Amino acid sequence: MANIHPIGKICTPFDEKFGIPRQASLLSKVQSHIIIYPDYSDINAFRGLIDYSHIWLIFGFHQVPQSDFKPLIRPPRLGGNQKLGVFASRSPFRPNQLGMSVVQLHSVKHAQNGITLNISGADVVNQTPLYDIKPYIPYADSIADAVAGVAPDAPEPLQVMVECHSKALQIGITSHQLTQISLILQSDPRPAYQNQPDRIYVVRLFGCDWHFSIMDNVCHVTDVQQD
Repeated sequence: MANIHPIGKICTPFDEKFGIPRQASLLSKVQSHIIIYPDYSDINAFRGLIDYSHIWLIFGFHQVPQSDFKPLIRPPRLGGNQKLGVFASRSPFRPNQLGMSVVQLHSVKHAQNGITLNISGADVVNQTPLYDIKPYIPYADSIADAVAGVAPDAPEPLQVMVECHSKALQIGITSHQLTQISLILQSDPRPAYQNQPDRIYVVRLFGCDWHFSIMDNVCHVTDVQQD
């Protein structure tokens, strides 16, 4: 069996799995970046890449524990109670722990310390290992009459208003980070099968724990805690 090695890492605002959207397109404006490792930082390898607006990322679910093969999973789209075959899902609990996502490419920067790609729409945990990059080609990668099984339609986005706690500014969260956090909370990061207005959830972003609840389509940030 061939060994694969990461060519870089994906740096995102998400410090843990909770809070990451179920599909990257749900957070198309959340910004991230890719750091390419020195062995792959030959600018020639990226020649022509900036001519594409979007790219495929092939990455590893590095925080998913290794376990025996399980043929059935419980996808959130089905409420977390019904089972579906692992190969009919995008669950991170896979035989080889590989994932793929389409993200928007904004720039390819080459400096003395290496190559950095600025992207948006990444739906992975911070420091995720990146194994490959491929350009997204609309005529080949988008099939208008494709059938999507249990996910035929995109989920309806919630119109959530974020009331950001003033404590965020006191602990050094920048206005840019607040914008990113608002976008994440507006996507409603709760599990698809949970809708408890009186429950306080905690999502870890930019090194802080954000405590929030959602009631009447409004996201209330009740506390921000920094380590």
